[in-house]
Amino acid sequence: MGTNKGNNEQHILDVIERSRRNEASAQDLQELDQWYDSFQGSPLYTDGMSVNEEEEAMQMLLNRIHEVIEPELKPILRYRPWYARKWVVAVAASMLLISGMAVLFYLRTDQTDFSNSISSASNILPGTNSATLTLANGKKIKLSESANGDLAKEAGVLIVKTADGKLVYQAQNSAAETGQVNTISTAIGETYQVRFSDGTAVWLNAASTLKFPAKFSKLSARIVELNGEAYFEVSKDKAHPFIVKSRDQQVKVLGTHFNINSYADEQNIATTLLEGAVQVSLSNPMKINTSLKSVLLKPGQQSLLSGTSLSIAQVQADDVIAWKNGNFMFNNESMEIVMRKLSRWYNIEVKYADPSVKQIKFFGTVSRFSNVAKVLEMIALTNEVKFEVKGKEITVLRN
Repeated sequence: MGTNKGNNEQHILDVIERSRRNEASAQDLQELDQWYDSFQGSPLYTDGMSVNEEEEAMQMLLNRIHEVIEPELKPILRYRPWYARKWVVAVAASMLLISGMAVLFYLRTDQTDFSNSISSASNILPGTNSATLTLANGKKIKLSESANGDLAKEAGVLIVKTADGKLVYQAQNSAAETGQVNTISTAIGETYQVRFSDGTAVWLNAASTLKFPAKFSKLSARIVELNGEAYFEVSKDKAHPFIVKSRDQQVKVLGTHFNINSYADEQNIATTLLEGAVQVSLSNPMKINTSLKSVLLKPGQQSLLSGTSLSIAQVQADDVIAWKNGNFMFNNESMEIVMRKLSRWYNIEVKYADPSVKQIKFFGTVSRFSNVAKVLEMIALTNEVKFEVKGKEITVLRN
């Protein structure tokens, strides 16, 4: 029986590969259509996305497939709308058949009876676009409760909330005093975007805080401090380097796009470069016992700073910033990391009946705007874990 199953799996992959190379016979194409149609009634998690969001989600999954299937079957997969959904379902399904991997993209709801416990989590809604701005004088402004338009004026800079829910600093008086520091902070389940007076744009993830000068002019360097996670698109200014301080490191740039994850409950500080170049250095080289005190990142690279080491790895940078684009992207991540991401966004408390489930690995993508019940149902489809939900307390159990 095991041999027949293996032969069937290989046959499926052979058909997919011949189709990719435009070498498929009429029988191959008919078989692929029939196989795809067997999944047709199952809703995809792209169903609620816009066209652009669906293309991005599809491409991210295709990238994951490209990395994990057998080397001889590694095509350069591109998102092609006229048959990409067929490819995604077909290849993802074949990966499930072959390796049992948790490819969390589609639901076979006709074959799964979800417990009432998960269904009770449907009232736990996703996070929202909100944050709190603290001015230099200590005044706090809850941005989601503030009307659009002018909010305040500090250091010759007008602070504006735009109609699309962003915070914008507009320089008006270059001669005004400098040194006034503002703070924007997101609670659990909040995210926000801010554009500084120099044009730099920052996306702040949930449970994060960013301190920055209200105005950068007259300063030799543009220095900000981050706790949590943020994505930066820094305006170029060779005369005034942009420096991000976070926990035990600082990142120095002239103009570039990068992401920093420095949550206190994560083991590593991860700095990921998408465009340009950044230098990652230890804030206190004497504190951490490592020979590597500074690294220069290239696009697609990520530095990891732990308590004892600083290292570089090649990553899929677009996956890292999926949160900025409204998606969760799980790239061979442990259940513990997955649930931490969910807890920050949905404001839930996570417990483990069996600590060993924390190490189960997952691949997949899902919209951050789905309610948490849909995400839990998707994870439960792997048959690795199940969930008990009591209010906002979620317990993870081995299946």
